[in-house]
Amino acid sequence: MSQNVGILGKTGVGKSSLCNALFEQDTAKVTHVESCTRQPQVVIIKVNSGNLKLVDMPGIGESRERDQEYKDLYSKHLPEFDLVLWVLKADDKAFTSDEEFYHNIVKPHLQKGKPCIIALNQADKVEPYEEWDTANKVPGHQQQKNIDAKSKSVAERFGIDITAVIPVSTKKNKNYNLGTLVETITHALPKDKKVTFLNFIKDEHRSEKVKRKQSKVFSRHS
Repeated sequence: MSQNVGILGKTGVGKSSLCNALFEQDTAKVTHVESCTRQPQVVIIKVNSGNLKLVDMPGIGESRERDQEYKDLYSKHLPEFDLVLWVLKADDKAFTSDEEFYHNIVKPHLQKGKPCIIALNQADKVEPYEEWDTANKVPGHQQQKNIDAKSKSVAERFGIDITAVIPVSTKKNKNYNLGTLVETITHALPKDKKVTFLNFIKDEHRSEKVKRKQSKVFSRHS
C-alpha cells in the first residue's frame, strides 16, 4: 500500500524542516539562505506495509513570475495526493499569496473530500515570544491566546474547520504539538492508508491514542 502526501506553502515557512521533524529520516534539503525547492522534491520512504511518497512542492510567494509558473505545476500534481499538508508561519501577518493559491488552485481539487491540514509552524515565535515555556515546551498564557486567535483567523480565511489547523514548532528545544498534527493527519486519511502513514512517524510523535489506532488497523490488515 502506498500513499502520496503533498507538502504545500509559501517559501521559507519550514516545510522541509517540518517533514524532517515528523519522519524517521531526513526527507528534504534545508537551507536558510535561499529557496531550495524550485521543482517538487519527491522522497519515497519504504517499509514492509508500503511506501510513503512525500512531495515537497516549490514554495509560493517568492515572486509573481514564479507563482504564475507554479500554478500549472501545482494543478498537475494535486490530483495525485491522498492528503495536502499546507504549512504557514504562525507569526506571519499576511497570507494573501497562500489564500489566493488555496482558493484558486488547491480548493477545486479538495471538493471530493480530499483532506487538507494546515500546520501553523514556528508557533514559538508568536508574540509575546518571551513567554514560551522552554522547560515544558508549551506557549505562555497570553501567547496561547494569540495562537488560538491566529488559528481561528486562518480557519475562517481558508474556509476549513478549526480542528484542521494545528499550531506546531519543530525546534529541538521547543518541539511542540507534533503529536497532535500526527493524530489529525491520521484521522483524516482513508482507513487503508492510516497504517502506512503511521509506520513512518517518529515514535516520539505517536501518542497513546495513535498507537492504539495503529494497533487496531494493523490487526485488521494482518
